[in-house]
Amino acid sequence: MRARPATLAFWGGLVVALVIVAVVITGDRNREPLDPRSVAPDGARALVEVAERAGADVAIGIEIPGADIDVAIVLADTYGVAGRADVTAWVRRGGRLVVADPQSPLTPPPARTGATSVGAGACADPALAGIGRIVGLDGAYADSDPADVRCFGGGVVVEELGDGVIVSIGGPGPLLNESLAEADNAVLAVALLAPTRGTRVA
Repeated sequence: MRARPATLAFWGGLVVALVIVAVVITGDRNREPLDPRSVAPDGARALVEVAERAGADVAIGIEIPGADIDVAIVLADTYGVAGRADVTAWVRRGGRLVVADPQSPLTPPPARTGATSVGAGACADPALAGIGRIVGLDGAYADSDPADVRCFGGGVVVEELGDGVIVSIGGPGPLLNESLAEADNAVLAVALLAPTRGTRVA
């Protein structure tokens, strides 16, 4: 019998909370915000730990993913024009790019920014079905393309591009150490980064 989404979210949140406690006790806090090695509240070490515990093979520090990578996540877009062209070409060949920087040209135009701390609602994308609430979003995206799938009030947008997909998240907040255990944030992270065991993530 399949577990109900609420049950999955509860246990997912519990596991994430335990991971965050372990990371904070043992990790290095002296790193930049959004750093996937940082255990500070605005770091993303817990995201790496949760993805690995869900069965993903995570590599840190890869700027442009290659054919050996299934999913790439960008918490802050530091690409130039050439870099964006390269990563977009990788998506078109079948990669999944998760972008959590609303200022990135890789995402749709913003509909609103600021105090959008909670996004709620069902999502028509099969990979995100059953996720009810996301906490920590900085904003939402405009409904600029009818072909895109908009979820959680536009806080998450799924756009097909060639053989791949770009998933735009309205800010990195839901994926950071301080928020990952809240609401269904951890369930979202696992759905995007580790949908199956052995997923290769950069």
